[in-house]
Amino acid sequence: MEQISIQRILQVEQPYTWPRRMAIWRVPDSYWKRTGQTPLLVAASQGRIDLITLLIGHGADIHARDNDGYGCLHLSARAEHYDVTKLFLDLGISVNARANDDATPLHGAAVEGNLGIVKLLISKGADINATKLSGVTPLMRAISYGHITIFRLLLEHGATVGKHTYLLNLAKMQLRDTREY
Repeated sequence: MEQISIQRILQVEQPYTWPRRMAIWRVPDSYWKRTGQTPLLVAASQGRIDLITLLIGHGADIHARDNDGYGCLHLSARAEHYDVTKLFLDLGISVNARANDDATPLHGAAVEGNLGIVKLLISKGADINATKLSGVTPLMRAISYGHITIFRLLLEHGATVGKHTYLLNLAKMQLRDTREY
């Protein structure tokens, strides 16, 4: 059987035959070494709960990270896969898991503007004021991508606007002035 890529694995249709299941484990080592991606990480980013269940059932490490330190929860939250994100939280992955740049899953969800995932992460105890190495918070990510609803939600849950962040203070004042906040 020829070796296949992780992306090809994601195209496998159900029901899974034994050769197809075996193909999942024959991903070339060079791909793993170059990217740090594992079949589980790719399935998480694609929202493939069927493959995630299969891979976990065969011993896949839910705490695996790619070369940038992003894990299953980071990838599913950023890719807007609510059910997959909830599954990984239920399996015990830390809601405040940090990547190499100190990004949390909440940073990614704030970028994409997925209100449901942001609410889920907050309900599970996400650090609203988590700061990446660059000094960026989820609040900054939300407003810089124009996600006003998430900006408001983060403020309502205690996100702080630092004294040196003029634009965030201005945005907060404008929300108050329009009485929408």
